[in-house]
Amino acid sequence: MLDLNMLKEMPTYTVFARGEGNYPSIYKEPIRWIAVRGGGWSDWAIYYQRQESNEPMLSDGEKVILRDNIQLLVPCTKDALDMYRL
Repeated sequence: MLDLNMLKEMPTYTVFARGEGNYPSIYKEPIRWIAVRGGGWSDWAIYYQRQESNEPMLSDGEKVILRDNIQLLVPCTKDALDMYRL
């Protein structure tokens, strides 16, 4: 489970989780996703795109914005969730 201390110690712009699969609450087709530590003080985000997309995910992916979907992909403490960059 991701916590605030893990985020603080992680180097900026680190991709620390990734996956792919069917997540109908996020998108109607299968997706690929990555979780990345941001450049600010312990912020982070999750980006996704259709599985067949060849575009760079960090620059062209969509951001996961609903708390339930964030927790579905990266289980985390409330403190870590509060640092999610919307």
